[in-house]
Order: sequence, then C-alpha cells, then structure tokens
Amino acid sequence: MNTGILLVSHGACCEGLLDTLSMVAGEQADVQALPLAEGMDPDAYREQIECWLDGYGENALIMIDVLGGTPFNQVMRLGRSRTIHAVTGMNVPMALEAVVMRNSMAPTELVDYLCASAPDGIQSVERLLAALATNDEDDDDEED
Repeated sequence: MNTGILLVSHGACCEGLLDTLSMVAGEQADVQALPLAEGMDPDAYREQIECWLDGYGENALIMIDVLGGTPFNQVMRLGRSRTIHAVTGMNVPMALEAVVMRNSMAPTELVDYLCASAPDGIQSVERLLAALATNDEDDDDEED
C-alpha cells in the first residue's frame, strides 16, 4: 500500500499544491488535499483529518502549511492520542520529495528525510545567478 499523503492548509493552498504535484509528477494515488475553509469549526476539521487517517493507520504522512495555525493545532491534538507522522512548512519541493520517496521508506524515515532535505529547496536566486556568472567568467578565461 502506498503511504498516504494528506495536504492540509488554510484555504485552498493545499489544493493548489496538489494541482502542481499532478502537473509535475502526474496524478498521485493516495494523495489528498483538505483545506480549512474560512469559518469552519476546528473540531469538524480535526474529525475530517482523523477520518482520513483511519484509512491509512500509521502508513500516512500529513503535510501542514504553517506551524501554529489551526491545521497544525488540530494535527497536534490528534497526535496526543495516536501515532502521527507529519511535517509543517509544506512547499512544492518538499511535496515532490514526499511523493517520490514515500514508497522507499517508512513514514517515520520519510519525515526525517523531508526535514533534512527541506532547506535545499530554499535558495537565493541572486546567489545562484552570481555563481553562474562566476562560472561563465571562469569558462571565458579558460578559452583565452
């Protein structure tokens, strides 16, 4: 069975991320988005997350948009009474890594892997361009 991945966020962010995943990596089985709609009761939202978790047991990963927000807080509440594998700060590179790696490691290992690799997805474009310019200059010097 695939490790299930649930994307949770304030509003439609998680749905947009799921659309992006589908565009880049193709349709993904066992990946679902669950947005927190404005005005939604937090307890009802938690129940939806719990219902999804019931279908996967411990073979599940929850990716959360923001540390400390309602989706995060509801996952934390669930974690008090059951095993939860979750990461916060979800973004496109992290989600891509998750769908690619989810069947080659256990959810606990996947969480560790994502936390370790997440900083690699954040780069300064200005620094990358400067490095590219330096490399181009070095290549020009070698041609002379």
